[in-house]
Amino acid sequence: MKRRLAEGLLFASCLASVFCSQPAAPPAAPVTPPPPPSAGSVVEKDPALKAIASADAKIDKLADGFVFTEGPIWVKEGGEGLLFSDIPNNRIMKWTPDGKVSEFRKPSGYTGPPAPEGAYVGSNGLTLDKEGRLTICEHGDRRVTRLEKDGKLTVLADKYLRQAVEQPKRRRVQIGWQSLLYRSALRIV
Repeated sequence: MKRRLAEGLLFASCLASVFCSQPAAPPAAPVTPPPPPSAGSVVEKDPALKAIASADAKIDKLADGFVFTEGPIWVKEGGEGLLFSDIPNNRIMKWTPDGKVSEFRKPSGYTGPPAPEGAYVGSNGLTLDKEGRLTICEHGDRRVTRLEKDGKLTVLADKYLRQAVEQPKRRRVQIGWQSLLYRSALRIV
């Protein structure tokens, strides 16, 4: 019995010396995150779609945790990424190709006293002007602004016919002019 115990301890000791004296394994290669799950597919209703999207195009979910987003615009300055409005949280978010989402600007559309929880007061439509400056349709402050290269905000429009703008949404730059035209955006209060 003692001999078996001694043999077992010797065997265990040998195993321990083999496994414990081995050099550490090299560090594992960095793990590349899996691609985002497909959130849907594109259904062709018009053959002209083939000119801008491949037949096997998929709709990918880039991020979650948002209630109501709008105004996506791709930017290159300041690091490439997709800016979009997180309206109820009054902020503009930035998604980057490495899959990270960060806060780009807060507040984005309302600078007054605290708004009720879930109020749609943040920015809405976003676009870039010819110089690459971000143009923001601000719901809560009821105006259209431009974010200058130095970070300052310039008000482009907050009144139409001397009356306050009601929640600007859509915008279009008039070709050849610096002024903005609004479709349904300039409803008078």
